[in-house]
Amino acid sequence: MKKEKVVIINMRVEGEKKEKKEKLKRQAKVLGGIVVDSVKAQLSTEGTYTTAAGIGLIQGFKYGGSLKRGVKAGAVVVGVLVGINVVGNVVEKWDYIKNA
Repeated sequence: MKKEKVVIINMRVEGEKKEKKEKLKRQAKVLGGIVVDSVKAQLSTEGTYTTAAGIGLIQGFKYGGSLKRGVKAGAVVVGVLVGINVVGNVVEKWDYIKNA
């Protein structure tokens, strides 16, 4: 009698673990989709590149006409803007991610 109860409890625990694992996979897939969509949306706006170019030019002229520093500054600005957009979208859609 005791062994049957233990087996049933173990099967229930294994089922719950499998359920949690599947839910985590679904949430990761939804989160990945949101991140990809956010990056694509941010990179498709001309404002991102205009801001990056402007700041890159300012940085380049600021340090004696260094093109290398200007390009680096522009690339960093693009990365920061994309990161801010991703974080904003994840926070905005957090309930959707949790319920996936």
